[in-house]
Amino acid sequence: MTTLKTMSIKYWLIFALMFRVLFVNGQDVDHQHSIPHSFIENKGQWKENVLFKSKFDGGNLWVEQHKMMFHLQDLSIYHEAHVAKKNNIENPVVPQTLVHLNFVGSNEITEIVKELPTESYYNYFIGNDKSKWATNVRGYGEAILKELYTGIDLKIIEEQEQLKYEFHVSPEANPNDILLQYVGQKKIYVNLKGDLVVKTKLGEIIEQKPYAYQIINGKIKEVTCSFVVEENKVHFKLGKYSSFADLIIDPVLIFATYSGSVTDNFGMTATYGYDGTAYSGGMIYGNAYPTPDPNAYNTT
Repeated sequence: MTTLKTMSIKYWLIFALMFRVLFVNGQDVDHQHSIPHSFIENKGQWKENVLFKSKFDGGNLWVEQHKMMFHLQDLSIYHEAHVAKKNNIENPVVPQTLVHLNFVGSNEITEIVKELPTESYYNYFIGNDKSKWATNVRGYGEAILKELYTGIDLKIIEEQEQLKYEFHVSPEANPNDILLQYVGQKKIYVNLKGDLVVKTKLGEIIEQKPYAYQIINGKIKEVTCSFVVEENKVHFKLGKYSSFADLIIDPVLIFATYSGSVTDNFGMTATYGYDGTAYSGGMIYGNAYPTPDPNAYNTT
């Protein structure tokens, strides 16, 4: 059972193309965030290799050691049963699939910088073993996974209903060290727009054509960047850039052509707290880490 202490918050997320406004602040770029779809930290409620979990329209994104995993789900059968008030569905089958984005040759993450914590928090009381319960679990609008590759940080961002990640490459690092491997998809290719398209049985995961830049003397200088696909591995082809400034490689994740139900929770009861808070009770599906994992990636 998962409980959430919060004021009135609507939970929704649509992956869609939006215009991005960049604000230069020293040597970084600011992002605007929406609270409900932040990156939820792992305080023992999930497997040890999980760092964060975030929701998107049609499933969950798990940020883990050496990879990110897309857990795509069609929960239509639960939605139909709830609306129709059916209680006699036996052995319901939920269409789902897993797609792994592996960071080949990456380092074990030992330092994480968490930014923009949510005011609301989660409590996870899963099972009877109290040592595995987790309380005061926060979500974050941004997090930096330090030294994913030597001299290269991975920044994950929830920006106005989009999930995105950035590689921050220090001047002494080699961006060619970044190698992405997709596992579990039906097809992967770069379309005419330069977007990376990952086809699955439940829809498409799209990474927009990467936008690479440097901030030099307080100004953004764009660097030519594109995806290169070789079988199921992907790397970045870069144009000329300065070796004296940080380089940022910035794709945006989009989930497209999803046709299933995105409803994963159903409210059953609600009450108020004496301190002005609101409490709700109900059922939630698809919140656990998917096991067994047929596409587990061996990093050794």
